Amino acid sequence: MPQATLLVPSRQKVSSQQPAQVPHVEAGLQNPATQRPEQGWQGPVVPQKVESCCESGTQRPKSQQPSQALQVGASATDKRVSHATSISRPSHHPRMRLGYHTMRAAAFWYAPRVARLLLLVVVAGCGSTVRPPPVPCGPQSCTGCCTRDDTCVKGDGDSQCGTGGATCLDCAPDRRCLAQSCQVEPLPAGAKLAFLTRTTFKGNLGGLAGADALCNAAAQAGRLPGRFKAWLSTNEWNSQRSVAVYVHAVDRFIGNGPWYLLGVDAMGRRQLVFANRAAMRAAPLVAISKNELGQDLSTGRFVFTGTEATGLSRTVGSFQSPQGTCDNWTGQSGAGLVGSVFGSGGDWTAAADQSCGNDYSLYCFED
Repeated sequence: MPQATLLVPSRQKVSSQQPAQVPHVEAGLQNPATQRPEQGWQGPVVPQKVESCCESGTQRPKSQQPSQALQVGASATDKRVSHATSISRPSHHPRMRLGYHTMRAAAFWYAPRVARLLLLVVVAGCGSTVRPPPVPCGPQSCTGCCTRDDTCVKGDGDSQCGTGGATCLDCAPDRRCLAQSCQVEPLPAGAKLAFLTRTTFKGNLGGLAGADALCNAAAQAGRLPGRFKAWLSTNEWNSQRSVAVYVHAVDRFIGNGPWYLLGVDAMGRRQLVFANRAAMRAAPLVAISKNELGQDLSTGRFVFTGTEATGLSRTVGSFQSPQGTCDNWTGQSGAGLVGSVFGSGGDWTAAADQSCGNDYSLYCFED
């Protein structure tokens, strides 16, 4: 009986000196732009779709590959990646072999893009503008004034005043920066002055004329120009005509103001007292607290006025003696109406009745 023969296919022994054959799928992932001449590349390779257990992708043909100029930085990266992956060949396990080719595909796709990004950064850096060094503040570069930190400012502030590139000045408290120089603020055109007499007097002032003379004497002591009148009123009963005769303080002035205090405030600004004569029938905008020398009164003081808050004299009845005017400022007996320098509202001129024998100041207004 014939014997059956079992045929067993023999395994081919692979020489350790021959490199393992790279699967066909690897050939489809070769980068034509980076393939070495000795590899014998003859033209574009038809894209091969790579399938793996986790992802898939398709190689772009040569027509869609980045240009040769943009791959200058990428070629070196591709060589390093190729060298690193060729050190150890994967095992013949199918899944390990596909993972190896997936890594090569990722290296092929990402390396040129990173190189192009670096190239754009370098080009952008080369096109940056170099700023020239700053010009120092001085007459050649500044029309205002220069601060301590070498900054040019307009030079019209009270603490930064100057022009022509000079060092900024800090104006004194009684000065303001006007026309880029520290100076006392001038009075507006047509403005007049008002002050409180530094000297005090009793009720016997010599009448209205004598009181006006006292105001002008104080103005001369303070070297103030112009003519001044005292803020005083009178009233009396004329028995011959059976009529009351009044002289109201507000009507004694011919001019229409405006009236300002002497000097300036802490900020170097002029201080308006009354804008016009009609405003004298109300409270002043600021207390009349500066004397003929421009000195500010530190404490309260009474002032002879004989005038109500309306700027008018007190009313006098039939056959009555003058009311609240120290016998129309000719005596020291009786009481006179006085104002308070720092009084609120109408108290500036009509605060209380005080003895005519006391010593009080006078309000003086330029007319």
